[in-house]
Amino acid sequence: MQQSKIISFDGLGTHWECELLDENCSESRAAVVECILVEYLNEFVKKYSRFDSDSLVGRLNKESQIANPPEEMLKMFKFARDIFQVTGGVFDISVGGILNSIGYGVPSDHAIVTENFWDLITFTNEFITIPKGVAIDFGGFGKGWLIDAFVEILRKNGFRQFIVNGGGDLYVQSNTGIDIALEHPFDSTKFISRTRIKNGALAVSSVIKRSWLKNGIKHHHIINPSTGRSSNSEIICSFVKADSALMADTMATVLIIRPDLNQGLSEQFNLQTILLSKDQFKI
Repeated sequence: MQQSKIISFDGLGTHWECELLDENCSESRAAVVECILVEYLNEFVKKYSRFDSDSLVGRLNKESQIANPPEEMLKMFKFARDIFQVTGGVFDISVGGILNSIGYGVPSDHAIVTENFWDLITFTNEFITIPKGVAIDFGGFGKGWLIDAFVEILRKNGFRQFIVNGGGDLYVQSNTGIDIALEHPFDSTKFISRTRIKNGALAVSSVIKRSWLKNGIKHHHIINPSTGRSSNSEIICSFVKADSALMADTMATVLIIRPDLNQGLSEQFNLQTILLSKDQFKI
């Protein structure tokens, strides 16, 4: 049997691997689709990175308005609004200012989360406007969005079996199930369990890896918008399987902040979840 081909590249702060499982995948086909994926990734970062002041998101956060936004950005806003409503405000893209103020992003003293954010903004084909002092962040679902976009690119280019892996978040499309190891949150050489995926996504979120000290206070990147601080729930790590990488990525974040929503969201969005608590690791 012909071996699978792996294409790899870096971007959006993580390492990417796409394992092409089709038996008829030639080196030339793999090289062509790699160029398409990398180009899409670079354009995505240029448009939507909060860390780039010249990106569309960077300009929006500085100027509170951009004209003629791309259709994709409007779809991202719509998705964020819908999930905000479904989660009762737990998923909130207006936490960018808080992330900046605690040392994760462009240095800033602004840390505004507006409770009625979605009543105060406009997103149309002509303009996107947000309140002054508010900074948005697509980090809560950006990687999932990108994985799903890669999946569509692979399908459009004739690939039928593949694994798209972005730093541990992944999508599998395969004729047979693929075994996936679930990494221990404190020791990358160990695994807590395994799962099998045939067609679907897995996302992992943790408060452990992206954490830092600022002014003697420990912070991490998952913000609870109701407190304006890093989440302090009992959950330190979440594993979420879903039909799409976008939903898996989004819900992995939400369920760290509000694990009490697990049952309702799992039923609504066909999720399978594992939530690891502080008590399980005696911290």
